[in-house]
Amino acid sequence: MKVNKVLVIYSCLEYPTRRTIWNNIYTFEHHGLKIFYVNLPFRYDLKLLSALKFDIVIFHHSVTAPWNLSRFEKNTSRLKKRFKGIKIKAAFFQDEHYRSRFKCKFINDLGITHAFSVSPLTELNKIYDSVNLSKIKFFQVLAGYINSNDVKYVENKQRVITKDIDIGYRTVAKNSYALGSFGYLKELVADVFQDKAVQLQIKTDIKKGLDNMILDNKWYDFLLRCKYTVGAESGSSVLDKDGDIKKCVSEFIRNNPDATFENVKKSCFKSLDRQINITAVSPRHLEACMTKTCQILVKGNYSGVLKPWIHYIPLKYDLSNIDKVLKIVKEDKLREDIVKKAYEDIVKSGKYSQKAFSDFVYKSLELESENSWENFTETVAFYINKVFDVCTWVCAGIYSNVLIKLFRRIKCQT
Repeated sequence: MKVNKVLVIYSCLEYPTRRTIWNNIYTFEHHGLKIFYVNLPFRYDLKLLSALKFDIVIFHHSVTAPWNLSRFEKNTSRLKKRFKGIKIKAAFFQDEHYRSRFKCKFINDLGITHAFSVSPLTELNKIYDSVNLSKIKFFQVLAGYINSNDVKYVENKQRVITKDIDIGYRTVAKNSYALGSFGYLKELVADVFQDKAVQLQIKTDIKKGLDNMILDNKWYDFLLRCKYTVGAESGSSVLDKDGDIKKCVSEFIRNNPDATFENVKKSCFKSLDRQINITAVSPRHLEACMTKTCQILVKGNYSGVLKPWIHYIPLKYDLSNIDKVLKIVKEDKLREDIVKKAYEDIVKSGKYSQKAFSDFVYKSLELESENSWENFTETVAFYINKVFDVCTWVCAGIYSNVLIKLFRRIKCQT
């Protein structure tokens, strides 16, 4: 299908935002398409934009994720009224374990024709149980891809940053218990490695909790200092269709701050754990390959991207071989070969680059660029939209870095 104008709709209230989110929003820039952008929280000109008669509308995963349910439903209602005549409506989905019922409603209400999912295709019948899968084309993609600008940043930083940390890691801890056994595994890995490494006098920087998360380029700077990092597959072993499980977990932990994972599981999802297997390679794994940080990972599929003993040192699921793994870390003889192979296969090959991702989506949608403008008004609208898009990021920065902090300070004082 020949296309000229594409509308990308996203929803971001934070700047700077996570690098993978930014990259996915602007992934089609090099295809020669005339791309318009709408950041939903700051834009109310959908009626005006819909008059431009777009060839395709793309809904970024920040729009299809119902973390804030009231905002999600409001956005869905607004979007439902627009773009009815457009043949191709593509939507990207992540964190599909959470409030999947509302994702199904989004697909049905907006008439999505193409969906790009991070989940294994074998699990789609469970996640999208109220969607007629014969009427929509599903494609599996990764949660994030490698951006060439990030690679250049890392290459420049490698010249000045030395690897002075043996093992570095960050995880959100108990906040991830709602993900089931998969979520708990990330905290368990952190605790076990921290305790064992101290006994062997291995230098670590392992921290848990949202307050210790590292964002933007600072995350690359941290990984560049680490010889090794640990982790597991991204995903969930619990399908939380309405969000009730996450709510139960949050309330239980708030009322029982010393609760163990088994306590939480027994109270909130005793018989629901492992009824679904949503696993995937995480952007973190690709970023570690970029920074030549050797990964110690719980053995898994990793979307077919990472292979044990080739791209990472495997941990058994029950962590029973941790002493053997730490001995490997202490000897430090395998690291150089593993990081070199990971860099060549994952980064240098270009297989998992942002361009490879956009090319795949472009091909999946069967698009063909048509570089022409219909009229002068359309050209003016394009450049005005560019300016407006920049302004929405400025607003997001003011909102997240000034207004929210001010509100929290006032709240604390009162």
